Amino acid sequence: MTIQHDPTDFYHKIYWESNAEFEEIRELCLSEDNWLRPNYLPSNLKIEEFNGYGVIFCKHTHDPVGMGGLYNNGNWPANVGYHMRREYLFPRWRQTSLTSFISGLGVYKKHLFEPLNAVNNFDIYFMTMQSRFKKNSNGYWTAFSTAIQSVMPEWKNTDGYIQTCQWPVKKCWQRFLICESVPGAWENWNPRILTELEWDLLPLGD
Repeated sequence: MTIQHDPTDFYHKIYWESNAEFEEIRELCLSEDNWLRPNYLPSNLKIEEFNGYGVIFCKHTHDPVGMGGLYNNGNWPANVGYHMRREYLFPRWRQTSLTSFISGLGVYKKHLFEPLNAVNNFDIYFMTMQSRFKKNSNGYWTAFSTAIQSVMPEWKNTDGYIQTCQWPVKKCWQRFLICESVPGAWENWNPRILTELEWDLLPLGD
């Protein structure tokens, strides 16, 4: 999520089902052979399962910039929304400085978070980041969560790992932030959270 531009230089679309336009965007995403590529395959990114899947476009070139969805699909209580599920930022828009990262989050706030929130009504939202298993430091998570809170202070950091899929493996438990639209929603939900030690003892998973 690193875009160093004004949000007014971009626009967005929300998709509720796959179509030819979205599949062209997917193909551009899949043309990058990175470690998260399987997440965006048709079998793992099904637009119809989302409560809206947003794509940001450059206003001047109409090229896709970034994308991500809001998700529940019965995996959590009905009042819980999983934000930025299957988020992806296209390579040409990536930068490395914290300043540009924060600037990019402003674009995401305007063109993904706010539009998806406007067409949904969850009491609480959470978003996650999958751990980099080859790295021994959690510095990436510290930078990410700090940047998020500098742009959207309503999002709160948490300790531990939350479950994002059903299997008892590392990849299905991720670091996370929460945002309550209804006070007390987090306490009422009270999901199981793994400690760092508990997570470290899990197998990696396929």
